[in-house]
Amino acid sequence: MSGPERRGQLLEAARTVFARDGYRATTADVAAAAGVSEALVVKHFGSKERLFRAAIVEPIVQLVEWALREGRRTVENAEALDPAGHLERLITFGATWGALVREHRGLLLSALRDSAAFPQDAAQLHAKVRELLDGLARMLERFSGREPFTAFDPRASVYAGVGALTIGALYADDPVAFARGYFEMTLLGLLTPEGRRALGR
Repeated sequence: MSGPERRGQLLEAARTVFARDGYRATTADVAAAAGVSEALVVKHFGSKERLFRAAIVEPIVQLVEWALREGRRTVENAEALDPAGHLERLITFGATWGALVREHRGLLLSALRDSAAFPQDAAQLHAKVRELLDGLARMLERFSGREPFTAFDPRASVYAGVGALTIGALYADDPVAFARGYFEMTLLGLLTPEGRRALGR
């Protein structure tokens, strides 16, 4: 097995072990899950802290960046006068976000659960999420108060929406149905009477 292949195998084992046991898991636990010696794990990563960062923290940052870039595309390509189009774009984004959270649930929960062990990484991740969400909110400002929308707080809308979608993805039986219901309800609340009629509501 090549070095990169071995590293990938160790990362997969580490994700499984850390998602199950949290940061209290050891490099010996990861080695046992991968079927290799602990010395090999340490040779590739140097320490449990580096292994946790490579297996949990860095992938979470990449996932958040990717998902919120998708959200930015949704907003950039939206036309203000198309409520039905808005709804479909939002549902598509919600389904993408929900699938991402559901697929990587163990990583996300492990990163949240063990954030106290990595305060600097947690602070950087928090700052990155805030930067991306605030960027989405700034893009939504152009719709607030412009027909067919009422005036609304874009920042509160983005934070509440991503929070609700995350919870729905973690706990709802069908995250896509949850996203559809959430956005139908939310969008109706943000539309003027003319906008609701254009949406057929």
